[in-house]
Amino acid sequence: MKKEVRPLIYTLIVLVILIAAYPTYLFVSKTMTEIKIERMLVKSGYDQDISKKKRSLS
Repeated sequence: MKKEVRPLIYTLIVLVILIAAYPTYLFVSKTMTEIKIERMLVKSGYDQDISKKKRSLS
């Protein structure tokens, strides 16, 4: 293998790894955001039971 080709191959490998890791990053980011929102709602005393809520007919 020529020395000029090695940096190109390493760059391609890193690029493939980054592209493969991106969906995982999005999933983890979304999950962490949902957990933060749930914690804030619990801290504020938000009741998650919809059946208790009164329906407002506008």
